[in-house]
Formats: sequence, C-alpha cells, structure tokens
Amino acid sequence: MKNMRKILAITMVVMSVLAVTIPALATATGVYNMAAVHLRSTVGGTSLGLVSKNATCNILSESTVGGVKWYKVKITSHTSNSPDLYNKTGWSQARYITTSGGSIPSGPQNITDAFGTANLSIGSQGNYVRNVQACLVEKNYNIVIDGDFGNATYAAVCDYQVTVGVLSDGIVGPNTKAAFWNDDDCRNRLMNSGY
Repeated sequence: MKNMRKILAITMVVMSVLAVTIPALATATGVYNMAAVHLRSTVGGTSLGLVSKNATCNILSESTVGGVKWYKVKITSHTSNSPDLYNKTGWSQARYITTSGGSIPSGPQNITDAFGTANLSIGSQGNYVRNVQACLVEKNYNIVIDGDFGNATYAAVCDYQVTVGVLSDGIVGPNTKAAFWNDDDCRNRLMNSGY
C-alpha cells in the first residue's frame, strides 16, 4: 500500500511536468499574428507600447497566471503604432495571438468606430451601446448585450466609472470611452468581435 502511494505520487508529478512542458514545446516555434494589444514588460506588467493588429511575432515561452495563459514573444515585424517594438521581447495574453495566416476577426478599429461621438446614456440604443455592454461584460459585469442602455447598463457604467476614477454619472462620454478603449481586454474584444 505504501509503495502504491509513492508510485501514484510520482506518476502525478510526471504528468504535471508533461502537461506544462509538451504544450510549451508545441507552441514555441513558428510565426504568429497578434491583435492590437499592449506588449507587456512582464506578465501583467507595464506597457512597452501598443502592437499593431496583425504584427508578427515568435513565441519564446509561456506562463499561466491566475488561469490566464501568457506568451513571451519577440516582435518580428514593424508596427505602425510603436515602430520601436521591432525585435523587442515582451508578454501578451495568448488569446491575442493566432497562427500566421490565421484570421483575427475585425471589429471597430478606433474609439470613434467603437462608441461614436455622441454621449451614451439611458435610452440610447444600437451597436455603440452593444460595444459598451461588451466592455462591461469583459470586466465581469453581469449584464446582457442587447444594445439597449437600460437600468442594468446604467448601474454597471456607474460602478465601472468609480473603478477607473472618472466622474460616476452613468453617461458614457469621452472619459469613459477612453477608459474602455485604453483597457487591453475591452479594446481587443471590440476589435476582434465588436459591433
């Protein structure tokens, strides 16, 4: 019985090592495309600059933190947003990287395409509201993406505004739009599958 426990423990350790090593080896070669995303100095660290959509990179290694997979990448093409990122290494969430030639779906590509120029508030409807709601869902607010700026969206916007330090009035104006757009998760959700 004692030997059986030791064998089971050793088997579990070996399986754990293989579960981490094999996927890392499988993804460490090839050329990949990136979504428009901030290249980070470390996992979740400070931004080194915004990489242009479809910039190419090589994956050097990976790390999983809090259930989120990150890749350490080397940028292999010039990017219009940050030309100084060429040949730089940094970290990006794995979900923002696809195989070369793979498609990165296209949604709004700038803040005006995403949210329009008018303020959005209770009673507003349409795709700009859907994009606000998509950002709120991305930030873990439990609301429906239906394009109708109702009470639930209003309450979530007010809470989000407090979180990001802008005036909490429930109106999605220039400052709130900028907070959404400057958030990597929100911007990439919209650029890759927005309305």
